[in-house]
Amino acid sequence: MNNFVINLNIFLKKDYFLYKVGYCFLLFILNFYLSTHSGLHLHHQIRSPFETFLLPFFFFSLGSIPSAVLNSVLLALIIFDVFVVYKCGFITDQTIQAIIGTNRHEFISMLCGSNYIAIFFSLLLVIISGFFTYKLGKFNRKAIFATGLFLLIPAMDTAHVVMMGKNNPKAKAAIVKDISSCVRRKMPGIIGDVEYAIVQFMFLHKDALFQSPPLFHEKQDLSIKGKHKGKSYNIIFVMGESSFVGRYGVYGYKAQNTTPYMNVMAFYKKICTIPRVHSAANLTDFSVPMTFSFFAPRKQELLQSEKNIIELAHDNGYKTFWIASQDGSSSYARTYGYISEFSDYVTRQDFNNQQNGVNWRDESLFPVIKEKFLDKNPYKFYVIHIMGSHENYKDKRTAEDISALPNADEYDQSIHRTDRILHQIIEMADHELGDYTLVYTSDHGEVVGMGHGLQYGGYDQYNIPMIVRDPTGEYCRYVEKLRNVDGYYSSLMNKYLILDMLGYDIDPKVIEEARHTDPILHSDAKVYDYKNIPVSN
Repeated sequence: MNNFVINLNIFLKKDYFLYKVGYCFLLFILNFYLSTHSGLHLHHQIRSPFETFLLPFFFFSLGSIPSAVLNSVLLALIIFDVFVVYKCGFITDQTIQAIIGTNRHEFISMLCGSNYIAIFFSLLLVIISGFFTYKLGKFNRKAIFATGLFLLIPAMDTAHVVMMGKNNPKAKAAIVKDISSCVRRKMPGIIGDVEYAIVQFMFLHKDALFQSPPLFHEKQDLSIKGKHKGKSYNIIFVMGESSFVGRYGVYGYKAQNTTPYMNVMAFYKKICTIPRVHSAANLTDFSVPMTFSFFAPRKQELLQSEKNIIELAHDNGYKTFWIASQDGSSSYARTYGYISEFSDYVTRQDFNNQQNGVNWRDESLFPVIKEKFLDKNPYKFYVIHIMGSHENYKDKRTAEDISALPNADEYDQSIHRTDRILHQIIEMADHELGDYTLVYTSDHGEVVGMGHGLQYGGYDQYNIPMIVRDPTGEYCRYVEKLRNVDGYYSSLMNKYLILDMLGYDIDPKVIEEARHTDPILHSDAKVYDYKNIPVSN
């Protein structure tokens, strides 16, 4: 063993420069791959990989321990980014926001559903890298100076963004975000991604979205032409998560009986199932605001400039409730967390939850739902936001679902659980409310086994269920009037469906114009027509 160590040391001393070059070239290749999958499609793709080629040299010249630690961290970050590209197709600003905004449960849940073999070999590679870079590290002032000059530009770019936020964090929060994105465009790859993540983590919470309680808006959308008494005394909108309609038995899926309760309700015509429904985004932070505000693919500024659906419900005499097992405080979740806090009553796993015991398990919502269904206000609007079938699917099912579908995969079992959740909400509403209208749909679909927010995930991550419980059948028919001329119902029309229930009159010209377009906001933050989303590399 001692001879092996001696020979290894001789080899490293003899060929240390070639080894360093080889190590840096490996990182260069990996980072060049990342820069070409940054979702930016710009002409700066050589700059960031070149800086990544020099960065390990800079770390080597700091000495053995800094070399081992910093080079290992750099390699680990690059490997992580490569995994994200492998899963999502591209790394966009939104991808990074989703990563840094993931709460502890989602992170642990998704980690548990990861490929352990890939994680093991990645850790092993990082450890081996740390050992070799430790052996090669040697303090060298000349090398520090030479390589440091080349690295001043990205350091100055990042410092500029940080100082912008430090000098005027409130007024310039949006500017900081834009400049941070611009820096990432200059340096696509690991350097730009890390810079963007750090700046977003440090300053995004200073955005107006994070003001609590939020300031109510004065401006009403121009599509609203009047209002009258609400048509439904009690409106319940259940927003699901990651539900692909192709796995719903009530929509014809035969492999497993995933929706026994919905099947019975549909058979006795207690609910109607709306066919050919798609979300207008494949990420939750985009899609949920499209239902509860006038935020749209080409009108994203309306989230903060106009009254949202919660405010409009309140303006027409409805008491509003937002009850969620999802969080709404993180940078990723803040778009819909912001909307939720306009409600008269809101509880989430991360907000107003001292006594409720609400957590990420959807069943934890039942006591709160039952209590709030007993509210005496004559007009009430409820939003119930559940975790549904979000990855990892394994912890989105219970022993009851496994027993009912012992031969099903974990995703089908999670749909079976959602069916039970919806059934129990309906049972409580039947008993406590009597007169109510309920809509269930999902924020987006799911490419089963891979997730959502995928650049080339295709249509499964968009195709979603939509269930309406309306004894009069009025809204089962009204949905058809909102269907696009291309034959699909887009989740962008949800707000008009809700507003009609609330008693608002919408300009028919606006509805007709919306029916002739079908935009979606994809995970690369670009707007496509639904029939032309990216489906292959």
